[in-house]
Amino acid sequence: MVILKKYVALVVATLLLTGGAFLAGEAIKRSVPFVSVSKIESTTIEDTVVCSGKVEYFQSRDIRTLTGGTIETLSVKKGDKVKAGQALATVIAKGQSENTAEADKSENSVNTQEIYQAVINGDYSVLDNYDALLESAGTSSGSIPAAEKDFVQTVTSPISGTVKEIHYLEQEYAPSGEVLLTVVSDGRLQVTLPVSEAKISEIQLGQQAVITGSGFKGSVYKGEVTSIDNEAKQTTTTAGKETTVDVTVSIKNPGKDIKPGYTAKCTITSAVKTDALLLPYQAVLAEDNGKEFVYLYDDGKAAKKYVETDGEYTDGLEVLSGIEQNDFVITTPDHLSDKAVVKLKEESAVVDLA
Repeated sequence: MVILKKYVALVVATLLLTGGAFLAGEAIKRSVPFVSVSKIESTTIEDTVVCSGKVEYFQSRDIRTLTGGTIETLSVKKGDKVKAGQALATVIAKGQSENTAEADKSENSVNTQEIYQAVINGDYSVLDNYDALLESAGTSSGSIPAAEKDFVQTVTSPISGTVKEIHYLEQEYAPSGEVLLTVVSDGRLQVTLPVSEAKISEIQLGQQAVITGSGFKGSVYKGEVTSIDNEAKQTTTTAGKETTVDVTVSIKNPGKDIKPGYTAKCTITSAVKTDALLLPYQAVLAEDNGKEFVYLYDDGKAAKKYVETDGEYTDGLEVLSGIEQNDFVITTPDHLSDKAVVKLKEESAVVDLA
């Protein structure tokens, strides 16, 4: 009987030890964290500058008078198509001296064609003395004033396009230097962007842009940086005053849904990097001192690696050092430690880790 009791006790102890070992093993298995991983592969990334501005005509030219006068004839109306050099109107300045032609030979003579060309090019300073020169041309010192005649100016269009505005009608008087008509180029549009001084160094001529806007939802246009102003200016924004430089982006093949005056957002590609490595945002952790690190999956264990990152992109952080192509980074790194035993989640187990 004593022997039997000892035998039973031995069997019970064996079962308890076996069961305890089994339960301990199961507990250890359950304590091993499951992780997800992502394979690091090279990719192409783009640096961009995003700005908003106004859609404008590619060319808009204000056509002005040389001298004050009456609009004798007006041969176009708003919306008419015109060609470069086409006559648009005639302006008559009453009572100019017949000796004006003789004055053209003097040192203070007025070359009408040169003045007109200067005005077309935006130099209105030539108009400052024009009326005085015409008056002095008719009367020399001590001479008898010569007979007077009307001075006729034929107004022509400097560009081909469409008459956008007519500011004076026939028989109305237009003062010297005033805008008679505005002609805009056909079809071609551009966006003028105020770019902050912090970003302007990234912008160069020829860079490509993507153009979107709420006024032409559903349409995405391509563009190109065609000009960068030489001077900065103060621009008022919702955040206050900001120093900006105007950048012009031409719109390629604009449709009828995009119109001058609309607000447009331009995403300008300032740099393209090939063979870049991106880390998923959720994979990157930081120590109290700000030093960044990740955990790599290494044969069933988590390996801590310090990394140096750069720009932020839609798909993650660009990594400059610390990992290499084809590394497997753990994307669920919370509560891990260096060299901790880990197990791949079922969805990650199909990843070829060879």
